[in-house]
Parts: sequence; C-alpha cells; structure tokens
Amino acid sequence: MSITTSSIARPLIDIACCLALTIIAFSNAANAADENAESLFVRRIQPLLNEKCMACHGNDESDMQGGLDLRSLSALLRGGIKKSRFS
Repeated sequence: MSITTSSIARPLIDIACCLALTIIAFSNAANAADENAESLFVRRIQPLLNEKCMACHGNDESDMQGGLDLRSLSALLRGGIKKSRFS
C-alpha cells in the first residue's frame, strides 16, 4: 500500500470541516442564549426593577435612599452607605 499526499490530506480536510462546523454550531447556540437572556431581562426583570427599586434608588439623584444608585453597573458595584457586597 502506497501512502500518497491526497490519502493523508483528505482525512485532515474532513476533520477541519467537522471542527469548523462544530465551532459555528456552538457560536450560534451561544448567540441564541445571549438573546434569550436579554429578552428575559427586558420582559421580566427590568419592569420589576423599575417598579420595586428605581423609585428609591435611581430616579432622583438627590433622593437616593441608602446612597445606593442603580442607574449604572459601576454605581451598583460601588454600593451605598454600607458599601458594596462585591468589594
């Protein structure tokens, strides 16, 4: 049996194609998960935060209760008077 370049290259090409298709499939699944998470936040979580939290922690800067500002991620992570639990 003689080993030729094409007999070696063909399995490598097949493996490369399978790998490329797998990467594409996983990236599409990750994008769908991101879209689902964003949709969940917009539909369910954001209205709840607006209703229950933003009146005291986001609408009026001069009236922030406990010094906790929820208008941005950096302000949230900074925390309020008692500081952040993330520090």
